[in-house]
Amino acid sequence: MKTLIKVAAREDVQQLTDVGARLFRQTYRGTISDSDIESHNEKHYQYDIQSRELEDSNVISLLVYCDDHLVGFSQIRRNNVSLETPLVCDIELWRIYLDQTVHGKGAAALLMDQIVGAGRQLKGTGLWLAVWDQNDRAIAYYQKHGFKKIGMQPFEIGLDIQNDLVLMLQLPEP
Repeated sequence: MKTLIKVAAREDVQQLTDVGARLFRQTYRGTISDSDIESHNEKHYQYDIQSRELEDSNVISLLVYCDDHLVGFSQIRRNNVSLETPLVCDIELWRIYLDQTVHGKGAAALLMDQIVGAGRQLKGTGLWLAVWDQNDRAIAYYQKHGFKKIGMQPFEIGLDIQNDLVLMLQLPEP
């Protein structure tokens, strides 16, 4: 499997919008209602919203291709903090989704390397994220990459309120 990760550009806005909505559905289908999933997608994965995010200098969006197919994405953003994060955590790993067909095939590890590099590009010292406390696979993945639990926070998807673990990783010096 050949994996390519690239920084999303303005011309990628439709692809980013489509993959975001598709992978959010894939991730949460069967765990929350379809109406809550679609409500979330309407709030976050619309062309104009993704277009603004791509133009924001505090956001870096990464697209993941395996064998020339778009199979995932990640977005990090500077200066968005959780009440749980210490001041040294100045970069949020805001979104990270990979198609289930590529789980366990190495794409996630390559993506994490790119995320850490993007965090340093944004001049960050610490990376934080929130992950659903029921997503054992993701939690194990983050812990394998050095993230440590520092708290909890709510996450709203439509009418569903979930509990998210807040994890952090100190970014290495360049």
